[in-house]
Amino acid sequence: MIEAEDTRLGPTAQGITLIIVGTYCVYRLFSDNPFNFMHNIHLPIHEAGHLFFTPLGEFMHFLGGSFFQIFFPFCFTLSFAWRKDWFASLITLVWVGDSIIDISFYIGDAWKQQMPLIGGEHDWAYLLGVFDIMHHAEIFGSLAWWAGALTLSVGYILALIYAFTSTGWIKISP
Repeated sequence: MIEAEDTRLGPTAQGITLIIVGTYCVYRLFSDNPFNFMHNIHLPIHEAGHLFFTPLGEFMHFLGGSFFQIFFPFCFTLSFAWRKDWFASLITLVWVGDSIIDISFYIGDAWKQQMPLIGGEHDWAYLLGVFDIMHHAEIFGSLAWWAGALTLSVGYILALIYAFTSTGWIKISP
């Protein structure tokens, strides 16, 4: 049987990754710019979600973009966890949180609809309109932002703890 090569990052690469990701996390949490460079990664994933969910009807078509934008990075998180690559799993959890924050701006915009769209109707104006709660868009956007911020922060803090304990820099005893 052929065994797969261990592709886990070493301590130096983990440290560099933590510095880069930590810097981005601080920027993301303290910036109100919905269009940072990660938005250019989230957007095609979001749009692909619309294509995948179109056969399931209009409601799922509109929900599919945001759902897939969160589900896609979460699949990476699960895949790395399955392989017991905890550091990579936690770093991709930061991506999940960032994706939720990206969507939060879109949700909050449903009432005013000021964000530029690729085309068509505003997903969250439709989704919140179906339930006649569009007037609460900013509240739902804020709740989503906080959920994303919590996910992003927990992922980063746990990645930091994992890196420090796995290298022996700190010891946590039960």
